Amino acid sequence: MGDFILKIGYVKLIKKTNNIFKNAVMYFGKVKRNSDNIFYINNYKLKTIKKLKHIIEKNGIDYLITEKGNRLSFRQLDGKILSKYMLLEIIDFCFNLVKPRKNEIYMCVKEYCIENIEIIKDIAKKEKVLNIITDNPKFFIVEKELEKDNIFITVLSNKRKSLKNAEIVINVDFKTLNEYNINRNMVLIDLTQELKLQDSFNGIIIKRIQIDTKKVMRILNDFNDFDRAELLEAEIIKQGSYKKARDFISINKFDIIHCINERKIGVNEFERISKKVS
Repeated sequence: MGDFILKIGYVKLIKKTNNIFKNAVMYFGKVKRNSDNIFYINNYKLKTIKKLKHIIEKNGIDYLITEKGNRLSFRQLDGKILSKYMLLEIIDFCFNLVKPRKNEIYMCVKEYCIENIEIIKDIAKKEKVLNIITDNPKFFIVEKELEKDNIFITVLSNKRKSLKNAEIVINVDFKTLNEYNINRNMVLIDLTQELKLQDSFNGIIIKRIQIDTKKVMRILNDFNDFDRAELLEAEIIKQGSYKKARDFISINKFDIIHCINERKIGVNEFERISKKVS
């Protein structure tokens, strides 16, 4: 299967200039697009936005990024793909703040696919004990196959015991954990952003992250009126596959600034969990 390249569109508001020709084009055209999927508009009036949306859909744009303070009712970046691609960095971020008693990660996953297997390999290679929580028997085969390459994971299916002592858990695609006996003070990295937990849960749920880099990147200079973290997220997910994104992340040395649930999760929250596991 080939890479699936997501198309990101950028909307820029063009203000009147001394260039009469440019002003005339923008006045009569209302919406203009260049080869880099940058869409230029001269106002945010309803008629202009309707035309913009039509052109965006015609060009197969998957996600739209707008200048700070402006939002359109079109698909915005939601952080799901970014969190999956930067899962290794999220794990390190959590371990550094929580300092769990055991060097273990738990992953709840049902879907057997190449991307999930690549993620499993990368986590297991980081010298952490990786426990796969699943009811998909194919992962027992994966466990045996990875052993041949000296990559060791443990596949668990016991709902009463498998998450009872888990401190850091990744949810790849479970819809609920209600059938499981869980540690109610754990850190949960929820890639679905939709996992429901019981009201008695007292841990941390990470749904999204905010990132930055010290690297000089052209995109940041070209779009200085846009949200910096949003631009970086787009650059990562445009790579088209988990493997290419991982190479891109490694080269550009992205850092996690904040973990987010409905709001930014403060360091004090991680310290609270750290005291409970110590």
